[in-house]
Amino acid sequence: MRMYRIQTGLISIVLVATGALFAGGAATAAEEDARALPKREISSNIKNTGDKLIFKGNVSPGHAEKKVIIQKKNCKSDECSWYGWKTVTTNEKGGFSQRVQAPDKGSWFWRAKVKAYGGYGTSYSSAWRTYSV
Repeated sequence: MRMYRIQTGLISIVLVATGALFAGGAATAAEEDARALPKREISSNIKNTGDKLIFKGNVSPGHAEKKVIIQKKNCKSDECSWYGWKTVTTNEKGGFSQRVQAPDKGSWFWRAKVKAYGGYGTSYSSAWRTYSV
């Protein structure tokens, strides 16, 4: 009786491990396909115009009059995640502009995101830090 339980346990462990290998292989293939897509180039900058901070950028190629998601992160560590703060529309040349803010204490981080479409993968701009002095 005891031997039967051990064999069953070993068989179920082998089946679970085999299933995990197949599931992991499928996810890895999908991730590789997503990585294989070319990325859009998103140039960005934050300009300080005295009393305003303007997050400006340009998305190329071919992103005229499309959506750009401005993302915000409240801390530098990986414990904080990026979240969509505002969605803006690019102009006829792919440029975008949005007023952003700085906290009274600490730092906030900003970046632009363009979702995957048209043969291009999800793309991100550089991250920018705002703070008050």
